[in-house]
Amino acid sequence: MAILSRLTRLLKADLHALLDRMEAPDVLVQQALRDMEAELQQARQQQQQRQQQLNQMERLQHTLQQQLLQQQSELDLCLEEHNDNLLRLLMRRHLETRQQLQLLQTRMQDLQAQITVAEQECQQQQTAFSALQAQAECWLTPAAPVASTAITQPMVTEADIELALLKARRERSQS
Repeated sequence: MAILSRLTRLLKADLHALLDRMEAPDVLVQQALRDMEAELQQARQQQQQRQQQLNQMERLQHTLQQQLLQQQSELDLCLEEHNDNLLRLLMRRHLETRQQLQLLQTRMQDLQAQITVAEQECQQQQTAFSALQAQAECWLTPAAPVASTAITQPMVTEADIELALLKARRERSQS
C-alpha cells in the first residue's frame, strides 16, 4: 500500500509540474483581465437597470400625486354637497392612493440606497481593474532597452599615447 500511495503522489506531482509548464502566465493574466472586465460590464448593466426602475417609479409617483390632487378636489366637492355615500367611496380611494404613494416612496428610498452602494462598489471595481490592467501592461509588454547612463571607460590606444607624448615633448622644447 505504501508503494502505491507513493507512486500516486509521484504521478500527481509530475502532472502538476507538467500543467504548470503548459500554462502561459501572460494568457492567464489576459483572461483574468477579460473576466474582470466582463464582471464590471455586468455591474454597469445592473446599475442601468436599477436607474431605469427608479425613473419608472418617479413617473408613477408623479401620477399618484396627480391622482391625490384630483381626489382631494372631488372630496371637497362631495363635502360641499353633503353626499356621504360618494364621499365614503372617494375617501377609500384617496386613502388607498396615499398608501400606495407611501409604499412607493419607501421602495424608491431603498432602491436609491442600493444604487448608491452599487455605484461605490462599481467605482472600486473600476479602480482595481485599472490598476491591475496597468500592472499587466507593464508586465506583459517587453521592456524597451534602457539607455545606459553610466559613463563608459574610453578606449585609449597605443597610438593615442604616442601622440600625447609627442605633443608634450614639443611643448616642453618650445618653452
